[in-house]
Amino acid sequence: MSLVSERVYTAEDMRYCLNKQNWDIVVCDYVMPNFGCLQALKVLKEAGLDIPFILVSGQITDDQAVSAMKAGANDFVMKGNLKRLILAIDREIIEAESRKERKRAEEDRRLAEIELRALANKLVRSRKKNAALSRVNWHDQTGQNLTVIKLLVDKSLKSAPDNIAPLLKEAADGIAEVLKQVQDMSLNLRPSMLDDLGLMHALIWMFNRLQKQSGLDINFTQNIVDEKFSAELNITVFRIVQEAFDQCHPLFRRGRS
Repeated sequence: MSLVSERVYTAEDMRYCLNKQNWDIVVCDYVMPNFGCLQALKVLKEAGLDIPFILVSGQITDDQAVSAMKAGANDFVMKGNLKRLILAIDREIIEAESRKERKRAEEDRRLAEIELRALANKLVRSRKKNAALSRVNWHDQTGQNLTVIKLLVDKSLKSAPDNIAPLLKEAADGIAEVLKQVQDMSLNLRPSMLDDLGLMHALIWMFNRLQKQSGLDINFTQNIVDEKFSAELNITVFRIVQEAFDQCHPLFRRGRS
């Protein structure tokens, strides 16, 4: 990799160079006839660029050095000890790259938050728009959205900085728990066997489940030989029986929560 450098003598020239291409570092003499260190720092600050700035001087007072550091200089090297300049350049370039990495990670986190908020807003809009739909369909959509959100959080977790990763991990665990609860609610509202095996098998499954949850004995008898009910009738009867149990005993309500 070849070294590219450019020497400037005015603020206009420095602005032109900063706009022309990307630079790794700025090295500036403290005292110049028409364009000194503090002016160069001002131009760099106005450009809004995170480029390390190293001050080099043959003579500089402590007050001048402090003023330069307060203005934004990253380091200063005396001309009598220019061997330290190489070390200072290497260190500042590494630290600048580290800052860029942190900014990129922060930007990734910010974009992930925007996506999460957008998904949450979409979920709210979807809920309002489809309020007339069955609760089963709503729970299915909620489960899908939660799955997408968890995937986004897991993706962000891979590139998150150390101070953010534990929070994202906690969020991912919380989403997984809510997702399981939503899936359980969806299963309670309309188990797959209702469509696959019919109303009687679904009722028997529900009774066995409630019996295990509550510890109470449930006796169920039926004399239906040929079950040919419509899907609408199946879910209606299933819900009626389910709600009846909810009203009969609080243990069933606790079991389903």
